[in-house]
Amino acid sequence: MAIKLKPACFQGFPLAVTNQGVLIPCCYCDDKPTLEDPKFKKLMAVSKLDDNKSIKQILRKREWGLFFRNLKKHKGPEACMETCAVKKDD
Repeated sequence: MAIKLKPACFQGFPLAVTNQGVLIPCCYCDDKPTLEDPKFKKLMAVSKLDDNKSIKQILRKREWGLFFRNLKKHKGPEACMETCAVKKDD
């Protein structure tokens, strides 16, 4: 059975910033398997706060658009698949 996602970031769960100043979708993404995921690394590469004028500028980047489109298709890094999976009771 395929995992369905109900992304917390779509429900207003707050964005997070790593201790290295990188914007990430939420604090649950700040775990080793997700941070080492090649696709997630591409997202992080364009998300350093010091390299951008605003959070809005970061969120408008192609990599963030792809990340959110993938979540809508129930695809994402390990943190999303574990944290935001729809439980049978949902």
